[in-house]
Amino acid sequence: MAFDIYGNILRNGYCEVHPNVHEEYPCALCLSNDRNRNQQKHMNNLRIPTPSQLKAESAMPDVLTLSEALQFANEFMETFPMCHLCGSLALYLHGFKDLRNQYYKDLDFNATATMPPIEDKFENANDGSPDDFDSFVVKKSGKNVAIEVSINPASEFENIVLNGVNYRVAKLREIIAWKKYYADKGVEKHKNDLIKMGIIPAPVVTTYEDGLPF
Repeated sequence: MAFDIYGNILRNGYCEVHPNVHEEYPCALCLSNDRNRNQQKHMNNLRIPTPSQLKAESAMPDVLTLSEALQFANEFMETFPMCHLCGSLALYLHGFKDLRNQYYKDLDFNATATMPPIEDKFENANDGSPDDFDSFVVKKSGKNVAIEVSINPASEFENIVLNGVNYRVAKLREIIAWKKYYADKGVEKHKNDLIKMGIIPAPVVTTYEDGLPF
């Protein structure tokens, strides 16, 4: 004698899950419920972003090649003449060419005077004000370009010409001083840059009990 899932006697030819359906298990209703469950499971596994998440994702910065970074930096400084370049791209122009493998995730500028709103000149995808900088992601030539601007009236620059283009670039000593400031705060990329530049020694790796590296 057969029983349905509810413990009742199962009529011959009926479904044990849906005992009122005159079809053997799995009946059409079983199959339909399985399809619905699988579809719901699939939908639950899909990440459906909220509008704010979509906006944030659309503002994720792109990695720039050297030529793209130089072109944007030149245009930015032409647009904002109170700004000059600092950071890793400035170090490239100072002759340190191997720090970022000629790819750049963000561009840094110093401003010696108050700037007009960046969004008046560039399509502004996202902005914020972390730490000592104003941070922006602006759209240019289909790419999101991450920039950081520090208002620093005391900052000095020099002119460096590359391929016939004049770039206003922060003084080397100032760039290194800021890199050391952030390296001392534990920011690894700045520490690694200073090691590559020979400013600070590379850490000694000790692998033996006596503390020697060999």
